[in-house]
Amino acid sequence: MAASSVTILSPEKAAATYVAKPSRALLQVGDSLTENQGTGTNSAAIKTAFGSATVTNIGKGGQTAAQVAARQGGAPALVTVAGGIIPGSGGVTVTVEVNLLQINSTSGSWSIDGVLAGIPGTLSMVKTSGTYAYTFTRKAAGNAIPVGAGIPFATGHAYRDRIMVICVGRNGFSYPEPNRDSPEKIVDLIRQMIAWSTRNPDDHLVFSIPPTTEETPGTANRILLDAANAAIRKAFQRNWVDAAAYLRSEVTLRSAGITPTAQDTTDIGNSVTPTSFRGAGDLLHYNAAAYVALGVLTLREFASRSTITWSEPIVDTGTPTPTPTMHGYGLTTASHRYIGAQLPAVDALATPWPDAIGSLSLALATTNLKVATGPAGVDKAVVTSGVAQSANTQRIFNTTGAPEVRTLAVLLNNVTPATSAFTFASAANPGLSVLRGASGALVARLGSAQAVAPLGGAEAAGWKVVFAIYDDVAGTVTLDADGTSVTATGAVATTSSATFMVGGSEAAATDVRIAEVLTFPTALSVADRASVRSALKAHYPAIA
Repeated sequence: MAASSVTILSPEKAAATYVAKPSRALLQVGDSLTENQGTGTNSAAIKTAFGSATVTNIGKGGQTAAQVAARQGGAPALVTVAGGIIPGSGGVTVTVEVNLLQINSTSGSWSIDGVLAGIPGTLSMVKTSGTYAYTFTRKAAGNAIPVGAGIPFATGHAYRDRIMVICVGRNGFSYPEPNRDSPEKIVDLIRQMIAWSTRNPDDHLVFSIPPTTEETPGTANRILLDAANAAIRKAFQRNWVDAAAYLRSEVTLRSAGITPTAQDTTDIGNSVTPTSFRGAGDLLHYNAAAYVALGVLTLREFASRSTITWSEPIVDTGTPTPTPTMHGYGLTTASHRYIGAQLPAVDALATPWPDAIGSLSLALATTNLKVATGPAGVDKAVVTSGVAQSANTQRIFNTTGAPEVRTLAVLLNNVTPATSAFTFASAANPGLSVLRGASGALVARLGSAQAVAPLGGAEAAGWKVVFAIYDDVAGTVTLDADGTSVTATGAVATTSSATFMVGGSEAAATDVRIAEVLTFPTALSVADRASVRSALKAHYPAIA
């Protein structure tokens, strides 16, 4: 099969092309949260990337992890044949230990192919007024076969070579005992599903289980849900994708072209899926906008595992993350600034990043900055030669609440390594910032008191990319200049003003130039930072 490709608009509105490697088909496994993704255009990007004929969705609403695993084949349902004999032809009534063909409707029918006691056949279900009746019918006539009770019904053979996206456990984790699916049981069932696949176990994705709007932190069900997610994450660290948390973000909403409502903000504060990512009046299920966002997330996660690849170089992280957003700031004239939703591919060294305002609101638009030639003659750069702080601060955007910025990347030139302290860029106060300390060395800081120790000595002149990284999971702040990094602990305090600024704070004569500032909502890894440096160097050859 030839590789197929898809060009998508990511949640950050940046076009990126993904190519699925040949012979890599996809199986989406789960309950209604998976089933709904297969409808309409929700999975269009995924189907285009893998090829629509090689993407199969076996999600089914209302099913527990055990029922899903029985249909997928990893944990076969045990079947007992009426009379203990599979006849030579025709069907026979059977009972199943796990109701693998459960449906939410009161009446209906469904069937699935498989093998029972070595005999290929079809397991059929008819539901009438809420009552299930199962029948097994062999594919070809043969000798009658006596069988014992509790025989595994093996199925899912056609999909064993597929890479999977698994999302199970939503139904069952809160059932009353003894029917509750414990975290250990859910983990075991996922492990059996992965073991049934013939693919490399690391290829699969395992999505987190989302809460309902009533399952806020501290409630009985949320405690159970968090325990289930924690167990899944621990057991499948290489496969884990916190898709539920990815959607609980104003960044993701805005990236999807949605302006967060007051209710969205409340929902995110309550750690539940925002209203704009849920169906009308639905307390749990995702809507089409959410599935489009999750489709992009899925492709990026597969790209990070080399399941699919970028078909063209783009200015992005080398190892795509759930939210590899790159917001850019630059200067083209003394009074003109831009913010790009995501920086595009570099197609010529002399081509500046395009101007784009996007949906962010600008503040202090008339602020004046001194401007000089940028690196390699491309664009312009801020020059701060003893200019008063009030005349040299650009407040690029304002938001409410704690800042989403987790990484600042600043392209700067310490033209004259003066020893006065100077803040190059900051995201909120007390937020993340990168500055030159009193010693002339670069410093990354959280707030006004928590800082990473300087690398030592004044930074030499020359264009370079300096990173300040706040990892809120690990509770650390890191400074990375020229690939050398130092790390310390720290935490961002809550702030009501998340103003992002470039320049300012200097009190004495300095000579520092800033050409670009990139912000990321994630803590970039060493590999990610190397990719950003490489991309910027392609655009700015003057970078050391």
